[in-house]
Amino acid sequence: ALVGLPNEYQAAPAVVPGDQTAFALVVRAPKAAQEQALANVRLRVTSHGSLLLPEQPLNVKVVPPAN
Repeated sequence: ALVGLPNEYQAAPAVVPGDQTAFALVVRAPKAAQEQALANVRLRVTSHGSLLLPEQPLNVKVVPPAN
């Protein structure tokens, strides 16, 4: 799961089977007028409610759609 996203951003947790190493997180965001960084976004990895790893900080940048 992603934690620390601003309220207007939505990201559903991803369920990753134990034998997989690749996954995608889909984030729904408002349309960006200009490029901006989102601070304090972290990846949280859990199993049955227990934290498996320390939360990992992520560098997240929002960019406007290409014309």
